[in-house]
Amino acid sequence: MNIPFKPDLSLVQQPQLRLSPRLQQSILILEMPITELRDLVSKELEENPLLEEQIPVEDFQGKEDFEVEYAENDYKGEVRAMEPDLHSHLRFQLGMHLSSEQDLLIGEEIIDNINEDGYLTCSAEEIAQRLQVPLSDVDKILRIIQTFEPTGVGARNLKECLLLQLEENENSSPLVQEIVKNYLDHISRRSQWKKLAQELNCSLKDLNEAFHEIRMLEPKPGRLFASPPPSYIIPDLVVKKEQGEYRVFLNKEYLPQLTISPTYSELLQDPEAGKFLRKKLASAKWIIRCIEKRSQTLEKVAAFLVKRQEDLFENGGAKLRPLSLREVGKALGMHESTISRAIRGKYIDTPLGIYPLKFFITGGSSGKDVRLSEATIKEEIRKILRVEKKEKPFSDEEIALLLREKGIAIARRTVTKYRMELGIPSKSQRKE
Repeated sequence: MNIPFKPDLSLVQQPQLRLSPRLQQSILILEMPITELRDLVSKELEENPLLEEQIPVEDFQGKEDFEVEYAENDYKGEVRAMEPDLHSHLRFQLGMHLSSEQDLLIGEEIIDNINEDGYLTCSAEEIAQRLQVPLSDVDKILRIIQTFEPTGVGARNLKECLLLQLEENENSSPLVQEIVKNYLDHISRRSQWKKLAQELNCSLKDLNEAFHEIRMLEPKPGRLFASPPPSYIIPDLVVKKEQGEYRVFLNKEYLPQLTISPTYSELLQDPEAGKFLRKKLASAKWIIRCIEKRSQTLEKVAAFLVKRQEDLFENGGAKLRPLSLREVGKALGMHESTISRAIRGKYIDTPLGIYPLKFFITGGSSGKDVRLSEATIKEEIRKILRVEKKEKPFSDEEIALLLREKGIAIARRTVTKYRMELGIPSKSQRKE
């Protein structure tokens, strides 16, 4: 039976979220750590004549030579500009490919879990569970990120990394792809080449050429962006205990305060210069508004985190309470993606030292006691291992059983993961 083909030229409207340039700039400013924001402010001060730095009144008091004194203080605050790192490069591409809030949130979480070598360090299932989104959505966004530069980024293992690079290379031979898919371990052993050539029905010459093509691939795509870590951190916020209560303050000393310059107010009425200056005025007001909004959001989120994790400062890391982005967003009336952007790359100076804000967002365990954080469980693992017999140390399965007796139900593989993160050797390595 022949069914005639009829082309359908009907129009279908599909709503799609597009962020305006101004909104994109607002999001970018919210995400910026204080060092990057300072660089942006300095650039805006140079390019926009209607912006000027507001000098606090107290800076004028008690200073006979203000100009010299201020110049010295400003010099002490200078820091070198940082080169773009892998994660910044990936986030830039993410913003060009995705627009919906949920897709961006998933993408940012994936990027946050990509290490310096360019590999995804956790499973898609873990990300889906952490964000409480469908696994299919995480897989979809991961496939998009795996098309980003550098080629091979976002892979979960070496095989996937190399295959992603081969997909980009139209000239790669089927033999090379077959080797990477099924014989990657064998190709590195020349003693097995003769047997491998027979199995693949190819010559030793073909195998040698394939081997050299595989060697040209990059096993660690992220190292193309590797750079030495900064030797210092400028915190965005400071925690101080005042009258028995922990309070959060913005670090205003490092970031110049902006205001609108009154110098050009008369020229705004000029027919020729007015059009140019009005654009600059609108831009200046928007920048100031974005920075103020960033400060308000950051202070609000940090104050909530410090209040929620107050036990940390009183009793140490073992008292961290479980807290998710969703809980913070619900408590503050903000979207999870806003919280994620606000805390990314930001640090807070506390009485115990400088911490990344992301440190306060903890994951909980599954099982009888969902109120326990990872830090608490790790501390319990340490306690168990302190009392084990050196001649007969506990296995990870035995540790999991002992934790269950304490009401902490986690799988053996989770114990293994936590033990490795703590830098504790395996049972055989601990045995004396």
